[in-house]
Amino acid sequence: MKFDKSFRGYDVAQVDSYVATQQQHFEQVTAAQKQRIFELSDQNEQLKSQLLQYQLDEKAIKESLIESNKLALQLKNDAEKYSRVVLQRAKVFYATWQAYAKTMLNGFTVQEMEQFNQMLKKVEQLMQNYGDTGTQPSQQQPDLANPVQKVEQATQHAIDLTELLKPDQSLEEMCNDLGLL
Repeated sequence: MKFDKSFRGYDVAQVDSYVATQQQHFEQVTAAQKQRIFELSDQNEQLKSQLLQYQLDEKAIKESLIESNKLALQLKNDAEKYSRVVLQRAKVFYATWQAYAKTMLNGFTVQEMEQFNQMLKKVEQLMQNYGDTGTQPSQQQPDLANPVQKVEQATQHAIDLTELLKPDQSLEEMCNDLGLL
């Protein structure tokens, strides 16, 4: 802006008007800047609280993952221990059953031995069929990767030996009860 020259310098009214206009403009800019500073300050606080929440979430996720890994390792170790115990029990059972079977076979008559051999062939054939296809003849065998589930499933199909040792039943009656004849 250009000011008119007057007797003692510039026109006082024009200068005062200009200064007042500039002061109003300065106050408006200052007020807008203060408002923007307050807005940015609030936004900064919100972002800080969001960052803090994200950091807390990250920490919780890390702790959860660590605990999950520990639990998975513990479950794996427990399953391995359980499978070793079950395998050891199976070995003991097999040895006991084998000794009992030898004792039982020694007491068989020739006719009972022939019936036993027929039953043994059927069982071996069933086992062969089961081993070749991975399925039982009548149903599909689910694929279980978990050793505990495999053991649980095997116990569902186990034969209770006390039922096999009924003195009032003949070998033929036992085989009929088991569905082998």
